[in-house]
Amino acid sequence: MKIIRRLSRSNLILIAVFIAGSLFATGQVQRAYATLSGQTAPEPELVATWQGTGGYGYQLFKPVGALSLHVPASITWWDTTQHSGRSCVPATGENTDDGATIQTKGWWQSATPKLVEKNNCDALASSFHANVLRRGHQFYYFVDGQLSRKTMDAGVGIAATPLNNAPKLTQAHGAVLTLDDADHLVWVDTIDDTLLTPNDGQNVFYRMPADESEAAEVLFVHNNVAPVQKLQAVRYSFGNGYVDALVWLTETGDLYRYQRHVDPAQRVIKLSEYTADFAIHTVELKTGLRTAKILAAIHRLPQTKFFPHGDLLEIEPETGTLTALWPDADQPPEAEHHVISVATDSDGLSGGPKNIYISVVNYECTEHSCTLQDGVQLFRRRLFPGSEAGSCIKTFCPILESESGGDMLASDDLWLYFRRGNSIYRIPTDAPPIERDFAATRLEVNQAIQNLKHDFALVARHPTVVRGYAQVVNDSTNSNAFQLTARLTGVLDGQPLAETLLPVDEVIVTNSDSLTDQRSTIDKTFIFELPEHWVRNKHG
Repeated sequence: MKIIRRLSRSNLILIAVFIAGSLFATGQVQRAYATLSGQTAPEPELVATWQGTGGYGYQLFKPVGALSLHVPASITWWDTTQHSGRSCVPATGENTDDGATIQTKGWWQSATPKLVEKNNCDALASSFHANVLRRGHQFYYFVDGQLSRKTMDAGVGIAATPLNNAPKLTQAHGAVLTLDDADHLVWVDTIDDTLLTPNDGQNVFYRMPADESEAAEVLFVHNNVAPVQKLQAVRYSFGNGYVDALVWLTETGDLYRYQRHVDPAQRVIKLSEYTADFAIHTVELKTGLRTAKILAAIHRLPQTKFFPHGDLLEIEPETGTLTALWPDADQPPEAEHHVISVATDSDGLSGGPKNIYISVVNYECTEHSCTLQDGVQLFRRRLFPGSEAGSCIKTFCPILESESGGDMLASDDLWLYFRRGNSIYRIPTDAPPIERDFAATRLEVNQAIQNLKHDFALVARHPTVVRGYAQVVNDSTNSNAFQLTARLTGVLDGQPLAETLLPVDEVIVTNSDSLTDQRSTIDKTFIFELPEHWVRNKHG
């Protein structure tokens, strides 16, 4: 049995076997597992909504401790409103809807959001990628280009405290900010970036203790690159000690890794291109070793059907060695499917099995162009499959369909969070997979006459049509009607024919269709028009 998985429709493989000499038509069919548009369960829960029209983001926060295994994360979210060329001066009563808004709320779903900032023109400076970092009960972000801190208890009317041990950014914008394993703040100052030369900028990476016990230091300078849109620190074992590294993604889709305390020539390496997102998962082993995996979501922005498909890559941070985790081995190697977001459950092995989650978009491609289809589908797979059996273990399975899914994935082990539109939603991390099984049941060759027994001889060089029949075997979503497509391949004189035929039209298959219903209605069966050279005898 050959399995073909598609993201927006099913491919049923029908094989027509034409026996030379007698030219009697016989047929065999194969089953296909598929995921299609339809109803889903559970319904995603609304968590928060952004109000701005500029940049936006969110961060999950869970304190360390046994209790954190059993409660969801707290969430902080922010947005910046673009000014469209206007001055942002709320103090004078003008444009008071502009500026950054930062909100946070506790782990319980009914918690009341608390405002950290409201329409602050200086906070985040309307930067698309500038973020807010929560550390305990404190929030860190840039205000008018200066790294600043604000406690959770401070009200909206209280200004954030500037951290003067950090230099002010070259330009009064926001910056990407993270926290490393040594409790140091790390951020990037982008200099001389222009829209006309997106790869002609300079990224200066800084590091400073979060308690301000020391002044900020320049880690390194990265030249001729685009601005950074995501930054994460990671520590892992190498040799007899640990390596402290940074991983970052630029606006042009380049993923880099930087290591401290190594040969300068080896400090920065490019890990991947066409990268839409990345995630890092670390495990502290009982031996004291710490392993790390970098997962990169690859979105190649296909232009024609001949472009490579997207990937999910597992990257070894020290060497940059790549291993493809998605598509699965049975995924058609086509341009249509691309990964735009990736997340994992929390670091370590405690708290139950660990999963990978990905967001996938689908393109409709021809020889000349590709069109992005609506919606984003969510998939799940075990991070460490081992010998465990069951669905969603060693292969990715769908857990939310295209009309309900989204990107900007994050997990707190209990819930999977994602963005759809201007809102943040969540579903349980153990949501049941969407399972649909469709079987191609019969082939019927038609010339002047037709019957299901195939007990008539075919006439060479005569118009020939094959009808293909399909049925719903299993459906976990209780949908009633499915739009399917199919593929027809052939074997002549024992040799596979080169072409793979597509039907004239897609077919709507329902749970209640009987064979009699399908035969009596032409639009309930796949219609394939056979090429003339498919129907010939040994002598032509």
